[in-house]
Amino acid sequence: MILGGWNRGLSHSTNVILMRWSEERRGLHYSPRTEICKGQRLSPSTEFKPGEPPWNKRGKFIPNLRPSVSLAYILGVLYGDGWTSGTNGRYQVGLSVVDRVFADEFARALQCIGVRPVRLKTKARGNRQEQVTVVGCNRYLYHWIQNRTLKDLEFTALKDLENASAFLRGFYDSDGSCARERYFNFTNTDESLIHLAWRLLSRLGIVARILGPYSNGPWKPFWRLNIPASSGGRFVEVVGPTIKRGLLGGGASCE
Repeated sequence: MILGGWNRGLSHSTNVILMRWSEERRGLHYSPRTEICKGQRLSPSTEFKPGEPPWNKRGKFIPNLRPSVSLAYILGVLYGDGWTSGTNGRYQVGLSVVDRVFADEFARALQCIGVRPVRLKTKARGNRQEQVTVVGCNRYLYHWIQNRTLKDLEFTALKDLENASAFLRGFYDSDGSCARERYFNFTNTDESLIHLAWRLLSRLGIVARILGPYSNGPWKPFWRLNIPASSGGRFVEVVGPTIKRGLLGGGASCE
């Protein structure tokens, strides 16, 4: 879901660190052992090789926003459980999840387009599980996403089949579910997003059907995109959900 308000639950000191981090110059990075607040540390993914990617004349970093598998995956995540925030001059994209494999994949995708990710940990409290938050700060990426509609993305960033598959993987990692490793579903309150996912699946030769809307009490109604058991094998082969691939020991390179 591309919305603000992502930082609810994070401490004040964590938000201060994020603000300072977003103002860093090229070539500077925190040590993996740098403590950002009690019980939270920056991960090795915050390290960044100077000289890549390009910077403009004012020293502002410009990420690689050309159509790619990594950019498509990021978009899929952000239209699901991810978020964007552009308040107080801080332009951020991020994801807060329990599953570390998912968080690592999102961080890797950000690195592949040149946006340096920071990982934060929120300790388990009461019935709440420990969460990993991955944040990438970049004004160009934020505005690029905000200024494009789903229709724009469908015919540009998601035009190639590989990119369409990566978008679906990110969207499924965020809003997908699986029953008995055969029945796959996407669930979302945005009907146009569900229809986009259906069109992308059709282009990949995967049969799916749209169900809904379903009543959701005081909240928005939701739609479900169902992939029957007969197409489940092709979905795993072509789209390859991150968590399943992680369990199988698979990896991914920057594309």
